[in-house]
Amino acid sequence: PGINAEYGCPNIEVLESDGCGYITRYIPGGYWISSDVDYSAAEPLREAYVRVHRYRYKNNDGGVRIPSTRPTITWETLDAEGNVIGATMNMWVASEWQDKFPGSTDPLVRIVKMPDLKVYSRSYGGYLEDELYGEQFELLEEALSNQGIEVDESARLRVVFTYLRYGSQRIEAMLVGR
Repeated sequence: PGINAEYGCPNIEVLESDGCGYITRYIPGGYWISSDVDYSAAEPLREAYVRVHRYRYKNNDGGVRIPSTRPTITWETLDAEGNVIGATMNMWVASEWQDKFPGSTDPLVRIVKMPDLKVYSRSYGGYLEDELYGEQFELLEEALSNQGIEVDESARLRVVFTYLRYGSQRIEAMLVGR
């Protein structure tokens, strides 16, 4: 069994990549549990994660428990200079709930429909807060530029395939293709 054998995941496909330094993936469209990330908060990612997580256990109007899924994606929106101007924490709605998810009872949590995405990623084995993790986006941009691949310059995805800050980490820097 893999690192996330006990979790449900969207059917993410690995696509052929023409260059090195990145992986190309297809993430199918579907519904995601989403909450804004407030980077001025004491623990912004943890706070957003807890809100999303609680929806799955109790903060939904169906009073049902929805299975845990991976990955967790923090979607950062960037301005023209590359500064973060907004962010959301997102967790896949388990496949068996995609067509019948309950509403959120927390006004800070919503269900959003994401489109199909072609993404490019670079793995990193440390933590999201590491300075070296931030450099993975620059290395990814350089690898893609060398291949003439264009990305959405207004988006940066911080992707976690394991529980935040728990044991072995599997995190990736991702950019969305155009």
